[in-house]
Amino acid sequence: MHEGQGSRKLGTLLNKISPSLEPEEQRKKGSPSLPTNSETTGSESQEPEVSRRIGRRHGEIVSAKSSQMVPVKSHEEARRALDRARICLRGQLARQLASNEDQRYPNDAPSYTVEIGPFIPPQWGPQEARAGREALRELEGCLIPAEPDWIVGRAATLLSHYYTPDLPASIVEAALVDWASLLDGVPKWALERACMEWLSREPRKRPGPGDVKNLTDVILGRWPRLAEKIKTTLQAI
Repeated sequence: MHEGQGSRKLGTLLNKISPSLEPEEQRKKGSPSLPTNSETTGSESQEPEVSRRIGRRHGEIVSAKSSQMVPVKSHEEARRALDRARICLRGQLARQLASNEDQRYPNDAPSYTVEIGPFIPPQWGPQEARAGREALRELEGCLIPAEPDWIVGRAATLLSHYYTPDLPASIVEAALVDWASLLDGVPKWALERACMEWLSREPRKRPGPGDVKNLTDVILGRWPRLAEKIKTTLQAI
């Protein structure tokens, strides 16, 4: 089977289980697109298959947080937000939140941070708590997870750049569900950045979900753990 036939098959399946990936400007002009979750009503059978198979946890998290903040949409926007969070947590606050961490410096490899024990929340006064809340607000906007259907669409788009074997539709769908499951909780901007980095670094090697997940872990670094530490510290006040 030719590569083009496999790609068309993947595209046909994507149209069935994933929302349209058209730019927002085109949708506003009235170009045809598949209905999104917010546009469908009625029975549960109208929801995309991926959402039913891996649950609705993403949607619940996104809905709860979106009422309070706007998700970060790009790597550049995330970088600015994380810089603001870093400023809030400078000095003593940063040392307190890193009290159970240690830096590793392997030979010929980037350094990384490991946790060497349980985190004991520091005692924060009003000023430290205020700085912590400001940092947490920035971090939460950067850590809102992508929705499963968006992950499926982005994965299918990434894979379309590589040879696509001719497989039964059920196998292709199950593989895309694996992508959504393994990338569970990853913010949209981080996944987009990871996909673009893979395309740049590996123009011939077809990625698996684990490859992209490893890249998102590097991109996010210790920020998800740091957000949890701030929450724990604020709850202890």
